[in-house]
Amino acid sequence: MSLPTLSPQKMDWIPFLHTFKQIFSSEHLNEIAVQHGFKKRNRKIKPEDFIALCAFYHEETGYQGCAQSSLKIQVEYEMKQGQFLHLDIRNGKEHDTTYAATLLHTVQPGDLLLRDLGYFSLDGLKSIHEQGGYYISRVKHNVKIYFTKERTEEPKCAEDFIKNLAPGETMEVHHVSISQKRIPQPRLILYRLTEKQERDREEKWNQRRKKRKHTSKHRQTHPIYAYITNTSVKEIAKEAVYVLYSLRWQIEILFKVWKSIFRIHRIKKVKKERLDCHLYGTLISILISSSVTFKIRSFLYQKEQRESSEYKTMYIVKEALPNIYIHLFKTHKKITAFFDGLYDLIRKNGKKSKRWNKKSPFDMLEALPG
Repeated sequence: MSLPTLSPQKMDWIPFLHTFKQIFSSEHLNEIAVQHGFKKRNRKIKPEDFIALCAFYHEETGYQGCAQSSLKIQVEYEMKQGQFLHLDIRNGKEHDTTYAATLLHTVQPGDLLLRDLGYFSLDGLKSIHEQGGYYISRVKHNVKIYFTKERTEEPKCAEDFIKNLAPGETMEVHHVSISQKRIPQPRLILYRLTEKQERDREEKWNQRRKKRKHTSKHRQTHPIYAYITNTSVKEIAKEAVYVLYSLRWQIEILFKVWKSIFRIHRIKKVKKERLDCHLYGTLISILISSSVTFKIRSFLYQKEQRESSEYKTMYIVKEALPNIYIHLFKTHKKITAFFDGLYDLIRKNGKKSKRWNKKSPFDMLEALPG
């Protein structure tokens, strides 16, 4: 792919490229390989050989699923800096809450965690709070809600508040208890969908039903969303909770890009060692592309208040991967000019179509305190 070279330098790429090159240097990869037991002797290793060492390190016979062999990729992503904090390949039958419990010791004071309902665990949320972290989590519709400590109190669920809320309205209740264990929660946020949101969701359900992805017994209408959080009202208002939790969909967009561009879900019937090489190689390509993609998208937003498409930007960067490797580790010439050209190419061809009156993820992240 030919990239235009620009004479004026648009930005300072040097700190980013220095860190990038240091991470994927032979010395750093060799240190990781020896530290984790991939190799016993301390000798030089090439970046491309590191993939095979990662793959053959595991001695498992296969990935275990419920009905057949399957695996899942667990990701924890830091949105403000665009960093992958954790990326693990796990057995398909392992529950998401089990994996989430292994990461509780990594929570730092001030962290804000947004997780899918599949990771919902009241004990896990309690541990996050005790370590000084914050969370915003959806509550399952059948979870019981208590307002007092009296054992004779009749519990309520989210649907019981539908009469108290108009479409698009948000209600907040302080100091409630959740589930039969009656675990106290500082704030309960109830949000009723607008009429337009309900219609859009109804259309999506009908489309899925036509494709036979959902049967009638899976079909349930829940016009009210319930959230629990330990953030204070001064930090995050009740109206902002629903908007902030919607940032969780950025990881779903990320997975969609992985499938559409890198075809990570298309796997032939091969031996486990070959499968591991394919997975590790693809994931390393994804991590490199994601780092460059986030940097360019954030530069565009900071300098020109323009948001580029995740899909278009990732596609352009993925096509440029061979040239990125050559400029970083082979030629060492005009490396900043090359990235300036890549930036300009994305600026021209990576524009994102933005819905009217809808905030972008960058807008939401800027509104966060700290």
